[in-house]
Amino acid sequence: MARPERPVDLKLVEDLARIQCTDAEMASILGFSIDGWRKRVRRSKELVDLIEKGKEAGRSSLRRLQWKSATNGNIAMQIWLGKQYLGQREMQSTELTGAKGERLIPAETVVGMDAETRTLLRGLRTRLARRTESSAAKSQSDRRGGPEGLAT
Repeated sequence: MARPERPVDLKLVEDLARIQCTDAEMASILGFSIDGWRKRVRRSKELVDLIEKGKEAGRSSLRRLQWKSATNGNIAMQIWLGKQYLGQREMQSTELTGAKGERLIPAETVVGMDAETRTLLRGLRTRLARRTESSAAKSQSDRRGGPEGLAT
């Protein structure tokens, strides 16, 4: 006659699965050896289904928190979710310069960006460069004492 199976707290199993516990962690908490726990799970469709249900609920809960974080303004989460779900990628840019730092050949490698986005990015870079040049000229003018270089 076979020994009766040890009772398992099904609510605890589902809760452990919800926080994505490994088989080893579940076995330890529930008082099983890892091999004993795996055998028990293989023999019980109810446990297999319960663990899968718990893991799905945990992933869903985590995804909900990530979306909430992103919609509340967490920039890092917005970027990460954009990469995961929208196929967005980081831009890599390489610029070859000479010994004095002058630009030799602008070589741009843009990964995962369409032509329209590259054109928009180049326009933004141009605007930023003009703004930077304008700020530098104003700063020099201020140091000289005004727009005409006269002391005030």
